[in-house]
Amino acid sequence: MNSTFASSYELLLSAISELELQKDSFVLHPGVDFSRKRKISFRDTILSLLTMQGGSLSTTSHDFFQHRLPADIPSLSAIHQQRAKLLPDAMNYLFYHFTQKLPAGHTYDGFQLLACDGSDLNICYDPADKESCKPSGNGKRGSNQLHLHALYDLCNKRYTDIRIEKTMVSNESRALVQMLGNISTPARTIILADRGYETYHVFAHIMAKGLSFVIRTKDISRRGGISYGFRLPDRELDEDLDFFITRSTVHSKKDPVHYKKLSSSSVFDFLDLEKDGKQAVYPMRLRMVRFLLDTGGYECIVTNLEREAFPPWRIKELYHLRWGIETSFRKLKYSLGLSQLHSKKAGYVEQEIYARVILYNFCESVTPHVSTHQKKTKYAYQVNFTMAVHICKAFLQKSSPTISPHIETLLLRYLVPVKPGRKFPRTKKRKGFVSFAYRVS
Repeated sequence: MNSTFASSYELLLSAISELELQKDSFVLHPGVDFSRKRKISFRDTILSLLTMQGGSLSTTSHDFFQHRLPADIPSLSAIHQQRAKLLPDAMNYLFYHFTQKLPAGHTYDGFQLLACDGSDLNICYDPADKESCKPSGNGKRGSNQLHLHALYDLCNKRYTDIRIEKTMVSNESRALVQMLGNISTPARTIILADRGYETYHVFAHIMAKGLSFVIRTKDISRRGGISYGFRLPDRELDEDLDFFITRSTVHSKKDPVHYKKLSSSSVFDFLDLEKDGKQAVYPMRLRMVRFLLDTGGYECIVTNLEREAFPPWRIKELYHLRWGIETSFRKLKYSLGLSQLHSKKAGYVEQEIYARVILYNFCESVTPHVSTHQKKTKYAYQVNFTMAVHICKAFLQKSSPTISPHIETLLLRYLVPVKPGRKFPRTKKRKGFVSFAYRVS
C-alpha cells in the first residue's frame, strides 16, 4: 500500500510543482506575487489550503506550521495576504491536473460510471447577496448558500468535474451540459442522475455527444414527466418511446406522432439543425423502464442503453449505484470539513471547496489499496475514512520528501465493519452556517 500512497503523494506534489512553475498565470500580479522569499511560500500556501480542518483559522494554521521554529511561523495576516494573491483558477487547475493523472483501474463491464448530482453548501450570511441568499419562508431570516455540481466516478470513487454556482441562480441541467465536454471516453461512459435532470435538453446533449445515460423520471401518471401522455400501462414495463422534439408546434391533434416542444432553442443551436429558415425537428428514441419497489410503489428510469446488453434488472442495479455520490457528499462535508468554511470572500470560499475535493480524491486513491487481511469474522472490514483523512492531512502538513514505512500499519489500526444492505429513513434537517466564533478547538 505504501507504494500506492507514494504514487498518489508524488502525483499531488508534482501537480503542485507544475502549478508553481506557471504561477504567473494564476496570481493577481504576475511577476510580483510570490517572487520574494516569505515565511509562507507558494507551495506552503497550497498545502495549507489542502489540509485545513474544521476548527478556527488559528488552530488550523498552528497545526500546519507547528513543526517550524517559532520565529519562522507566519502570522494570520501573512496567510491572508498570500491567499489573496491566488486567483480562483489556481485551485481549479490543480484539481483537474491532479485528478486526470490518477489511475482509473475500475470499470463496470468496461463502462465508466459517472453520477451527476449537486449539494448545497452554507456560507456566511449576507442578505445583500440576492443570488445566494435563500429565503426561509417562515418569517425567519434566510441563509446564503452555494450549490456544488459534480460528476463522480462511482467505480474509482473520485470527483472528475465540479461547478460552483450561487443557489438562487444555479441550474443543474446547464451545469451538466457544461461538464459533458470534459469527458474523455464518451463511447464507454454512462451518466447516472436523479429526477432533477429529467429534461429533453439534457437527453439531446448527452446523446449528441455519444454518451449513454440512466436517469430517474417522474412516474407515468405524474404531470410534467416525459412519459406522461404516452398512455403507458400501469404495471412493470420496458418500452421504447419514439417522438420528435421541436422549437414550435408543427403537428395537428390528429397526428399520431408524438412531438415535444422545447421552450429553449439552445439544443437546436448546439445541434445546428435549423437552416434556411426550415423548422428544426430532432428525432429521439428513449427507453422507459418501470419496476416495482419493495415499498409497493414504482420507479421509472429512462435510458438509451440497448435492451439486449442491459435488461431491466441491470438498469435497476445501475441506478442504485448512483447512491455512491450521496455518500461522497457526506464524507466531503463532515469527514473533510466542507460544512465549516473559513472565509467570507467568494474567491476564498472557492479555493477551499476545490481544496476539499482535491484532498477527497487523494484520500480515496489511497484507502482502497490497504490490505486488511480479512479473518473469519461476521463482517468484512475496511479502513475508517475519517481517520484516513486525518492521517493524510498530518502527513501533508509535514510535507516530508520521504514516505513513512508505517503508514499502512497506522491506517490498519482504524477499521470499521462493512454492513451491506442497511437502510435508514432519510431525514432532512436544515443546518445553518457554523459561526467563525464557535468552532471546535
